[in-house]
Amino acid sequence: MREINIEDNEKRYDIITKNHGHFKCVECSTIFDFDTDIDTIAFEELNNFKIIDKNLYVKGICPKCLLNINHNN
Repeated sequence: MREINIEDNEKRYDIITKNHGHFKCVECSTIFDFDTDIDTIAFEELNNFKIIDKNLYVKGICPKCLLNINHNN
């Protein structure tokens, strides 16, 4: 199990331990996992640092909420 921290005031635990990304919908607060190759992301400014953990968090509006927003307008 892996701890994820997308917001400062909440902790969640992810049963998926392989590297992947997280998308959080700002409307319904649902978190979606998505595949990505985090290990290929380069951080040239950190060449002299030892990176021990990489996380990718993306926020936006999920398709279900977008559909609801578009129907209400």
